[in-house]
Amino acid sequence: MKQEKRRAGKPTSAKPQRAACEIRNGELLRYHGGEEFTVPDTITAIAAGAFRDCRTLVSVVIGKNVTAIRRDAFRDCVNLKQVTLPAGLLEIGDSAFRGCASLVSLNLPRSVKTVGDSAFRDCKSLKTVNLTTGLTHLGAYAFAGCEAMENLTLPDTLHSLHKGVFLMCSSLRTVEIPESVDTIGSYVFGECYSLEEITLTDAVSYLGRGAFAECRALKHFRAPRRLTFFANYLFCGCESLEDVTVSDSVSAIGSYAFCGCKSLRRIAIPQSVTRVGRASFLGCSSLVRIDLPDGIRALERAAFAQCTSLSTVHLGNVERIGEECFSKCLALSEIVLPESVKVIEDKAFYRCISLELVGLPESLSSIGERAFEECAIVSLSLPESVTRVGDYAFASCYWLTTFLFPRHRVSLGASVFAGCAGLEVLVLPRRGMRRLRRRELLHIPGDTQIIYHNELELSWLLTELGSDGVSDDRRRELCNEIRRLAKSLRHPAEVDAEEG
Repeated sequence: MKQEKRRAGKPTSAKPQRAACEIRNGELLRYHGGEEFTVPDTITAIAAGAFRDCRTLVSVVIGKNVTAIRRDAFRDCVNLKQVTLPAGLLEIGDSAFRGCASLVSLNLPRSVKTVGDSAFRDCKSLKTVNLTTGLTHLGAYAFAGCEAMENLTLPDTLHSLHKGVFLMCSSLRTVEIPESVDTIGSYVFGECYSLEEITLTDAVSYLGRGAFAECRALKHFRAPRRLTFFANYLFCGCESLEDVTVSDSVSAIGSYAFCGCKSLRRIAIPQSVTRVGRASFLGCSSLVRIDLPDGIRALERAAFAQCTSLSTVHLGNVERIGEECFSKCLALSEIVLPESVKVIEDKAFYRCISLELVGLPESLSSIGERAFEECAIVSLSLPESVTRVGDYAFASCYWLTTFLFPRHRVSLGASVFAGCAGLEVLVLPRRGMRRLRRRELLHIPGDTQIIYHNELELSWLLTELGSDGVSDDRRRELCNEIRRLAKSLRHPAEVDAEEG
């Protein structure tokens, strides 16, 4: 009994309760509490990471004297549904609410000047956002991945939209952009799959790389009058885009700018444009016609490749047709190259399976490898200016029956006529080749008739000599020329081609 009394009289030490939050010098450093919390009015700032990964927190009211929410303050509070921000708040730091996947709405006080990079990134349930006048800086990726957000109005105190600020907002349908905005950075609206319409004021002078890439519902676009450049990947993957108005202030269209715009039927490229970049219209399968301005001198690789409906092409003053430039343009049946064209690069017209008529200019000097492979050309005469024809340049042109080389020597690649089973007549240069190769190396069909320009000229001269009304002087000239050509044909070279 005495022992029990001694035990009963002994004081028990209670385990100290952990404070709900840690505070120092008016800054809330760390929160350890439960589902709901009201930040005391004595707090002026919420420290970096103060509530980070607090998975129990559902609702928070920020005290009226808080002016700054630091970096990562509420990051990955995945169950946080409601946040009340005070009227005096000035700054929301980088990634402050990033990953708050349950947050549904946001009302930004007028006092807020700055929203940092990725501040609300991946807030996947955030549907309603009220950005008020007073906001001057909206950081890169600030609302990226907010896939529930549908509508947005931007305040007229913003001047720039930074990189990826609304990237992957897949439900965003409409955005009102004020006249104050003059710069839209890279991928600002990238992968906004539901964005149907975007109206930009003429104040906008810069659109960054991929600014509207993969906006799959966007149908129309009018370029602002101050815009000078269509950036790389600007509308890449905008599969519903039907028409684009390009202002005459634009001087260049960047690489992949309209790549994969399957519904684009027409685009008027103004005379101000001097460059069309690599693969800029790759896969625009509904594009029917293209008229290039006179200032473009070179078409870059795959610029119009896989434009399967393209049937009319006007090349202006182009000098160089780039590699794969018109490859797999299945509807292209005729093309007349302007007198400015000097070089046709590799695969430029590869697999243009309907291309039957080709007009080559006297300025042309080089035809690249596989340039016209698998085309429907029936007959072709190379101009005298051509000095090089690459490997497989006319391979698998199944309908090709007649082909004429110029009179002078031409450097030929291997297998130029591979698969040209219907080739009936081949006219070779008038003189023997510097270095001979066998017929098999060029894949000339065995039953193809080989004719030299010497023979053609001799035939023409004999025909003229036998005609009526030939003067004596002309008859003497013809006889001399016939003797000269006959002499050159006494020891005809075996059919082959010069090695490059």
